[in-house]
Amino acid sequence: MKLPTVTLCRGALFFVSILTIWVGVALGQEKSSAPNSSAVPAAKKSPDVKKQTLPEESASASEQTSVESKWEDGDSPELIRKREEWFYGQRSSVNGHIPAGARFKAFQHMQRMMEAEGKLVRQPDGSYAAATPQAGPVVGGAWSSLGPAPTTGGLFSPVSGRIEAIAVDPSDPMGNTVLIGGAQGGIWRSTDGGNTWTPKGDSNPSLAMGSIAFAPSGCNPSPGSCTVYAGTGEQASIGFDVYYGAGVLKSTDHGQTWTQTCTTPSSTCPFLGPFTNTLNFGFFNDGGARISYIAVNPTNPNLVLVGAQIPSVGVSETAGGIYCSSDGGATWTSLLSGEAGSFVGFASFTVAYAALGRPSGSVAGTANPNGVYKSTNANAASCSGITFSPVAQQPTIQSMGRIDLGIASATSDPTGSTVYASIANGATNSTTNLGVFVTTNGGVSWIQTAAPDICRRQCWYDNVIKVDPNNKDIVFLGGSSAASFTAFEWVMRSTNGTSGGAFSPAIPTSPSGGDPGLPHVDQHAMAFVKIGSTVRMYLGNDGGLWRTDDAEAPTVTWMNLNQNLTLTQFYSNLSVNPSNPTIAFGGAQDNGSQVFQGNPNWTDNGHCGDGGQTAVDFQVPTSVYITCQLIRLFFSPSGGTDPTSYVRIGSGINPNGTDGVDFIPPIATDPSTPGRVYFGTDHVYQSSDNGTTFTAISGVLPTRTGNYLTAFGVSPNNPAVIYAGANGGDIFVATNVAPGSASFSQVGGQSQHPFRNVTALAVDPHDQTGNTVYAAFSGFAVSGQDTLGHVFVSINGGAGWTDVSCTNLGACQTPNATDLPNIPVNDLVIDPDLPGTIYAATDIGVFQGTCVGTVCTWNTLGTGLPNVSVLSLKLHEPSRTLVAGTHGRGAWSLVLTNFSFPAGPHITSLSPFFAPASASSPLPLTVNGSGLTSGTVQWKAGSTTTALTTTVVSDSQVTATVPVSLLASGGTVQVSVSVVPLELGVKENQTVL
Repeated sequence: MKLPTVTLCRGALFFVSILTIWVGVALGQEKSSAPNSSAVPAAKKSPDVKKQTLPEESASASEQTSVESKWEDGDSPELIRKREEWFYGQRSSVNGHIPAGARFKAFQHMQRMMEAEGKLVRQPDGSYAAATPQAGPVVGGAWSSLGPAPTTGGLFSPVSGRIEAIAVDPSDPMGNTVLIGGAQGGIWRSTDGGNTWTPKGDSNPSLAMGSIAFAPSGCNPSPGSCTVYAGTGEQASIGFDVYYGAGVLKSTDHGQTWTQTCTTPSSTCPFLGPFTNTLNFGFFNDGGARISYIAVNPTNPNLVLVGAQIPSVGVSETAGGIYCSSDGGATWTSLLSGEAGSFVGFASFTVAYAALGRPSGSVAGTANPNGVYKSTNANAASCSGITFSPVAQQPTIQSMGRIDLGIASATSDPTGSTVYASIANGATNSTTNLGVFVTTNGGVSWIQTAAPDICRRQCWYDNVIKVDPNNKDIVFLGGSSAASFTAFEWVMRSTNGTSGGAFSPAIPTSPSGGDPGLPHVDQHAMAFVKIGSTVRMYLGNDGGLWRTDDAEAPTVTWMNLNQNLTLTQFYSNLSVNPSNPTIAFGGAQDNGSQVFQGNPNWTDNGHCGDGGQTAVDFQVPTSVYITCQLIRLFFSPSGGTDPTSYVRIGSGINPNGTDGVDFIPPIATDPSTPGRVYFGTDHVYQSSDNGTTFTAISGVLPTRTGNYLTAFGVSPNNPAVIYAGANGGDIFVATNVAPGSASFSQVGGQSQHPFRNVTALAVDPHDQTGNTVYAAFSGFAVSGQDTLGHVFVSINGGAGWTDVSCTNLGACQTPNATDLPNIPVNDLVIDPDLPGTIYAATDIGVFQGTCVGTVCTWNTLGTGLPNVSVLSLKLHEPSRTLVAGTHGRGAWSLVLTNFSFPAGPHITSLSPFFAPASASSPLPLTVNGSGLTSGTVQWKAGSTTTALTTTVVSDSQVTATVPVSLLASGGTVQVSVSVVPLELGVKENQTVL
């Protein structure tokens, strides 16, 4: 908050920012036991016994501390469904679909904006390049990555994020040059075997990766040319938050720069459309294609095969097939249409294999059902000469779901006849595996191996099989969190696979907590390279990348390669400590709730599988709240950086077990009331004692049965005013909030804004009444259905709403040039220092709106932010730093350049912001800011202010020492800096921290 200080003798009035330090005392809450990140249970459950975690687990339930619980919490079918619904449900339209190619159109709109702003230059071929030097609006600067790079503290530590694709550069005989593709993290390149990484192509039209493949015959050692292709859209049929892509990308310089192979949706550019708008919400939608595999002919770098999932009206949302380009990706032809193409690959320059693998089994009567297919003319000069036919005998007569294939190399089988098939059960929607089958005669006959089902009921997500290039009998199988009574089994290996031999674990079986040699669960990608007489293997999963330098050793040892990969998929509501911008908190997909402490190595606090929203008390910044999926809340009274400081809270939430709740439910603190926090199900719950007890201050609010709350907006000036938004577009307001009570009603202007998911509500800090509120909406505008924009403002407490994101009213599916693109908006920030300035986090980046009244013009914000979904946006106002949490590339910061504080002392951060009560030694204190020359640090506890002995380091930093006598009791202390002008000899101004 902001307060005026003393009036100067010069006659000026200054406004100052207030930050605080907390001198800690023990709080009256029972502390839970420390998270156990190292214990291995004495007896593991067998893979066929599935733990079911109740969504509404009460706060009194026992803490889960075993290794097993940490990877199983999010794996039940119900939680998987909720995870899927959370990501895609909010992006679908009112009628339940994502418009055809909508994200790519929004990306093109953003490129045109950047061209007009002087940030991009259009090339003769229609592509764009970064302008040099950068021009653009006043608000500029470059975004900086905050990590995680990597995340430490968890069982599989260190980790980065989900990796879907791996390809080793064939021109490097040592196997050190490798490309990987993240779920929404884009393409990364290493030239030292994965020890260090550099992102490549962050401005590509999609960073959701599915597959990467080099052209063996078109790859010369660097600096020579080398052709490589990348398929976007993440792998078909494998995820709950897979994100639609932008077709096939191509590089001719070893993967360092990329271009789109085709950019105009047509029958010869099928991965971009045209798609229809008639499919309903489900696991997949019609926003764009998802590419599972790319394969390049060994002797022709322009002959490329793709396995993809492309929705088809009248067939299914998981239709698709196998596609071919014989001109390096410029045009594409369908070779095998019907079900989703889940695999394609070459066994030799003439022989190729493919798999169609719709997760729920083949559609009745389809011409090309799920199964294994083969081509023996895969070296034809053009795609029209290539044909695929079902193999002579399918591996099984049972209903086949998702299929992955592993093909023996030409070195180990020159005939191209050895193929392994891991086949999910279509009758169970690919939750379980039918088995691993092998043929040594090109599909004439198959035998079933002794491979166990290690999918843990998610073969649609974790099911990868690949063959050692040196030995066709050695085969690796990757799955989910399977474990026997004696071993971890999410990576298995057989050394006599062609004879149907047994599989045994290929990972450590007795790890300690945080063991970097223990690969994360949920496997997605494998790649091999032969180096001399040994075989190196790269392994990609939900935690990142691992490597073994001897995949054939009796005991396989693994090296963790996540040291500087930034692939974390943060959820909504990352939070920043108001006293120190180098302290932040965020919940991540499958990688827990994490804390940032000024360096890129974030720490998992060990309390969550999927981390959720976070919040910090603005009045007492050592009060930190974190959530996990559904109803699972924790509180730290001492700043949140110590994982053992968290206690379980939430008593009183959902007492009857009947509330509807989002997968990632909303939490918010009251900016002006210490200790007050709100949590949302389909009710609003309030706590005034840091979450120890919650009280419902509303009944069921959403007007549609089964809906739930998704966002809160708490007035920073008037604690009696709070807004709540729901996933059906409902917005509610209460203007009489008091401890334990409130009266909520639906806003009067409900019909004036979209009925899409409400993602953010921001109450204008410039309005002392709390009547001015901005609302952000997900989804897309759709012609003839929902033609509204994504950011709306009300200046009368919700009675009326105006679209401030789109001026092409009634047709926001085609916004005007300076409008916000037609793209989901995930978070909003109202600038407290610049009236009329707002910042919007979207699925393609961050934008700034400059508003006069209720008319806003929009521009892109800064440079260097990857083209990725930004789900969270927060402003640390004292330092003017925006912090963005992305769903695939971690967290980023931007120091805003559009406002300068008045001359005089200004504090931006304080370190430390917590001190233990009754300390036995003095506390060293560092204060950062500007105008601090000749400053003296003041320590105010209650009504008593003490001047501290101060050392001026520079105009931007002073240090001081707090004596032990001032640390005797606990409480919130204000720290200020007073400056005495040399020419006046009087106190000019003070800034309180």
